[in-house]
Parts: sequence; C-alpha cells; structure tokens
Amino acid sequence: MNIDIRDNNRKSDILEYRKIVDVLGVEKSPISLAEFQDLKYNDVEKYEKLVDKTFIQNKFNAGEWLDKVNSEK
Repeated sequence: MNIDIRDNNRKSDILEYRKIVDVLGVEKSPISLAEFQDLKYNDVEKYEKLVDKTFIQNKFNAGEWLDKVNSEK
C-alpha cells in the first residue's frame, strides 16, 4: 500500500473511522485506524461491506428503519 495515501488522507480517515466505531461499536469495527486504512485502500470489497453495514446500523439507531416485518403486506 502506498504510505503517502494514508498520510494524505489521515484526517478524513480518522473522522470516518470514529463514525464507524460510534455506529457499530468497538466489537464490530476494525481494531485500529491502521487496520481500517489497510481495509479501505487494499480490500475495497470488505471496505464497501463495512460502509454498507454502518449505513444500515445508523438508520436502525436513528429510528428511520425498523427491524420488524410489516405483517400487513
């Protein structure tokens, strides 16, 4: 991985990493910022899954989506 990319994007990566930890919790998040950056820049598929998971969990946490099936349909 190109270390320059990590350094150049460190500030925005820190903010993104903190948001993921806040939404998913420590147990379901990458262990460290370095692991998060490795995932983001080297394993795009897993990174996209993490972003999707964070988006969905954030919707549940905000009450915008419910985790119940609509029985009327």
